[in-house]
Amino acid sequence: MELIRAKITHYLHPFLEITATNDTPLVSFRLTSLGVIGALAKFDDPNGQEIVHYLLQSEIFPLFIMCMNYGDETTQIVSALIIVKIVSQEEGLKYCSANGERFFTLVRALGRVVDRQPERPSLRLLRFVIGCYLRLSEVPRAMDAFKNCIPARMTQQNFITSLREDPQSVRMLQQLFMNITSRHNI
Repeated sequence: MELIRAKITHYLHPFLEITATNDTPLVSFRLTSLGVIGALAKFDDPNGQEIVHYLLQSEIFPLFIMCMNYGDETTQIVSALIIVKIVSQEEGLKYCSANGERFFTLVRALGRVVDRQPERPSLRLLRFVIGCYLRLSEVPRAMDAFKNCIPARMTQQNFITSLREDPQSVRMLQQLFMNITSRHNI
């Protein structure tokens, strides 16, 4: 909490804004900055809600999305982890769904991550991405548009088969599709 009170993430913003993918020192700074925030984002402690509130108020959330768009696999994993931790909190979900543009920017970024996965995808990254989609599927007023934003690849058998080594992701994906279809039929 001392780092939060010191507003440490404000000093990390410039490193998260790096879009270079081939400048190793800059990429390392970006990943290290995400690591610091990722350590803060372990919301299993009693200060979790305060940390989410701080991260959302610091306007750093769009930078996590940018890191998912421009980062390598490790950067994407840490960014997706932070995002799923934020949306797992009620305030984070409200923040992401309060504004249509913000909601769909996040959904499109998650879709790009899925679409860019190689034939043998990163299971850790997909677990966090599916977790984000699952949590966002709990927003009833966005459901009709949201169901059309799920990447087609996520419904393909070879994608689902690639997840077989991670039963938790398979369960979350099944729950996501149940949420989409049950809310659509209501």
